[in-house]
Amino acid sequence: MFSQERNTPGHGVSHTLNAEQVAMWYMKQIGVKGRKVETAQIATLLHDVEKEKPQHARAGERYVRRMLRGALPRDELHEVSVAVTNHSWPLVRDSKKMPTSHVTDAVFFADRLEGIGHYGVFRCIAGSLDDTGKLMRLKKREAELRIQGLSKANARRTALREGTIEDIGIEIAINKKLGKPRSRKNRVPVEEYYPKEVLPILRGYRKHSEAFLRALRRGRPWAEEIMGGFTQHAGTTGTDLNTLIRGFEPKTKRAIEFKENALQYIDGDIEGAL
Repeated sequence: MFSQERNTPGHGVSHTLNAEQVAMWYMKQIGVKGRKVETAQIATLLHDVEKEKPQHARAGERYVRRMLRGALPRDELHEVSVAVTNHSWPLVRDSKKMPTSHVTDAVFFADRLEGIGHYGVFRCIAGSLDDTGKLMRLKKREAELRIQGLSKANARRTALREGTIEDIGIEIAINKKLGKPRSRKNRVPVEEYYPKEVLPILRGYRKHSEAFLRALRRGRPWAEEIMGGFTQHAGTTGTDLNTLIRGFEPKTKRAIEFKENALQYIDGDIEGAL
């Protein structure tokens, strides 16, 4: 089922499995039971099945229709297909154009909110390390710092630190006002966009991200330790984020707490991770 996903630290099998957890949690929060929950589970597990292809959501819909034809009732197959093809709409959706249902919403919100609590900080760091464009900017900045006289190790560490601060800052901005980070067009407060059931996830992510960002800017040892423990895996493929977190062995108290909270989420305790 997941064989077509490129398994990277920021986006791979762990993202899919975590999104499934969030989708199931969301369905429970809104009081949906029975077959609809199973349909949402199927759609979430398959939402990125064609992630490596252009317009992956539409490609995923075609794949799902072929794979599940005859395995699901026609109405359920349609609902799964609609959820898969619509999970990749822009952050600010046009509700008049985008079909909505409990299943579609579960997949859509789970895809965007699967980074819960402290786990969200780890995911943001890892996500910045498997993006080709960001890695190119990182190497350029590293080269500039080498010219300025920094050693190779210090230049890399400084470039990674600067990039992480910028990336998390952008994520926080998006989670405060949805839309393009550097544009006011179509931006709305998140409270007007997300249903009240998922706001605890969003606020929790923002809270922990802001705390981490402040600490990183001030050079706090625990924040530097968290960043350093993951940036050493820059460019690594074949290792998912959940595995990296389990293998991370922090020494400072705050970093240990970050890991423990992230493991709560990985192990299915969403309420505890909030």
